[in-house]
Amino acid sequence: MVTDFQGIRWQLADLDTRLEAARLLTYKAALEYNATGRSTVDSARAKLLASTTAMEATTVALQVTGSHGCFTEFPFARYMMDAKVSQITGGTIEILRNTIARHLVGKPRNPTP
Repeated sequence: MVTDFQGIRWQLADLDTRLEAARLLTYKAALEYNATGRSTVDSARAKLLASTTAMEATTVALQVTGSHGCFTEFPFARYMMDAKVSQITGGTIEILRNTIARHLVGKPRNPTP
């Protein structure tokens, strides 16, 4: 079975860890929202991690299944499309990164010519 290979098992372990971290960030954002009515940075962190991990997970799934992942009998192509859409809607991953960076280091200064 393909999951008997150590390299595949490590990929699954890494993806599981990232998905669990995204889940916990989502819970943290929800708690902050319930307490304050706002959760900009934690929400951005959760969405950034979840959407990039979803895209990575679908890529791994397609690679592991080989050509089978391209057939319509398997749901991987739809999962990849959904993962890509999650990186675009509700704030692109670039905007989410800007939100997090602004929280960490403030707004960027205008460069002088």
